[in-house]
Amino acid sequence: MRALIVLVAIAMLWGCTSYQATLEENTTAPEGIKVLISDYKFHPQTLMASVNDTIIWQNLDKDPHSILFQEEESPLLEKGDTYSVRVEQPGRFNYSSGNHPFIEGIIRVET
Repeated sequence: MRALIVLVAIAMLWGCTSYQATLEENTTAPEGIKVLISDYKFHPQTLMASVNDTIIWQNLDKDPHSILFQEEESPLLEKGDTYSVRVEQPGRFNYSSGNHPFIEGIIRVET
């Protein structure tokens, strides 16, 4: 019985560790730079990009979110859904969740 409890505890810790690593790793995907939405936050909250990079937001929360970027709002993203934009000019760009405006992020675009 004790061995079973230890195995369950290890399995739970392993699952939590891999989830946290997913949020913290650099999420540059072949098709763009990924921003995860989890626990009502953007991960990473600030990111660096180059002109013509594609930014891809993916909702991991159970509640839907939209992305408000440069005065355009995405459709509501259900859990697992993605939304992407291509950044075409250098600068500092603030964005937020359209339906949860307290969730904010920054994209710094360089040439």
